[in-house]
Amino acid sequence: MKNRILAFLLALLVVLTGMTLRRAAMGTGATPTRVPVATGVSPMPPFPPAK
Repeated sequence: MKNRILAFLLALLVVLTGMTLRRAAMGTGATPTRVPVATGVSPMPPFPPAK
């Protein structure tokens, strides 16, 4: 019984380590990046003229 618990904890540790390494390799960190989405139908207004 004790061996099964230890094997489960070891498997869980391996899975979590693999997920962490994969995220670090992708460069995303802990939070996923969000892509900004434009809403509305009118285009952005032009920049004001430089003085």
